[in-house]
Amino acid sequence: MRFILIPFFLLVTLVSAEEIERIESIVADITKLRNSYVHVKSELKSEKEKNNKYSKKIKSLENEILTLEKEVKIKENTPVIRSSKKQIKSKNQTKQKNCLKNKIKVVSNTFPDLALKSEFKKNNEEVHYFKATTFRVNKLAYIYDTVDGNIVDEWEELRSFTSNQKSDGWIKITGYFVNKVWTPSETILWIESKDANTRTE
Repeated sequence: MRFILIPFFLLVTLVSAEEIERIESIVADITKLRNSYVHVKSELKSEKEKNNKYSKKIKSLENEILTLEKEVKIKENTPVIRSSKKQIKSKNQTKQKNCLKNKIKVVSNTFPDLALKSEFKKNNEEVHYFKATTFRVNKLAYIYDTVDGNIVDEWEELRSFTSNQKSDGWIKITGYFVNKVWTPSETILWIESKDANTRTE
């Protein structure tokens, strides 16, 4: 009987050892999987934080780009005036005179002889009225505040403007186009006749 129990006991011990080894192996695998899970979860959280940081940066840059685009659009719609220090000084000296001129609005030409006072004359040159016409600058040209006056701007070739007044060798600018939209001139502007042609299209 004793000889029978010994092999049985050895068999049970062997099976138990294998089962324990298998269980330990499973526990080790579970531990590895758990560690991998924690590591991956930590990396995912870190990546999310980085993405949030980059998203905020991208959003900030997009807002900055929109702001700059608005500023550029405003600048493009604003006529640029290039004046030297001497011209600016001269403009300041004649500021009151120009303000007075800007307040004068000629509604019609019923009495052209009365309209042609000193403010519409320079060097005894009279201003003549004609039907409102669209002109186009034929080259890079200077713009003046009066006939033979100070340079107040510089217009590029092909820029369009309107006028209904001219003097000998000069055309008065009554309005101009900004992004194909006509805008009345708020200041007195003149251009030499040789620098502009009648627009035919």
